[in-house]
Amino acid sequence: PDYGDGFLGKTVNIPVSSPKIVLAHSYPKNQINSSFVVNAVPFFFNILSPLDLSYSWKVNGVAPAGQENPRMLSVQIPGETPTGSSVPVMLIAQGRGAVSESAVGNVVFMKK
Repeated sequence: PDYGDGFLGKTVNIPVSSPKIVLAHSYPKNQINSSFVVNAVPFFFNILSPLDLSYSWKVNGVAPAGQENPRMLSVQIPGETPTGSSVPVMLIAQGRGAVSESAVGNVVFMKK
């Protein structure tokens, strides 16, 4: 715009960030009992909706079967699992569009 004394301009720098995936849960100190639920929260992806991503979960290195909501992982721990056992969870979230973006999230739970 013209402000009489000349052109008034301002430059704004917006940093670019790589995509991130947060594994959100409500277990203090990552301690769980016989079951747990984890939600995937994507940040900085070039998408319109979180449903535009594909989600690949693994628990103890194995892909869980029968997940109804791809953004939410619900796991039942076998009763014979000893107290103090670690339960690693990994998620790979990947864009389905022309620009292939991805992010990995990890959390390790401990059975109480």
